[in-house]
Amino acid sequence: MTFLTFNVNKIITSITIKVLCTNIYLILSRWTLQYKYTYEACYYKTSFPIVLTYVIIVHKTQGPTITSKVPCPC
Repeated sequence: MTFLTFNVNKIITSITIKVLCTNIYLILSRWTLQYKYTYEACYYKTSFPIVLTYVIIVHKTQGPTITSKVPCPC
């Protein structure tokens, strides 16, 4: 289940996500970062800080053989 929160200008300000099979809710807030072109000019970038991740649990790793190395994205 996902909920979106809007401001007066109909821009999404936060995203609320319910984790499956639990009563846990995650709230993602909008971040705004300022970047400078020169000493006089700058621009702003607004986004939601979302990172795609993968997890291997112990029960799934007992059977298969991993043949290649997976690079770390960090």
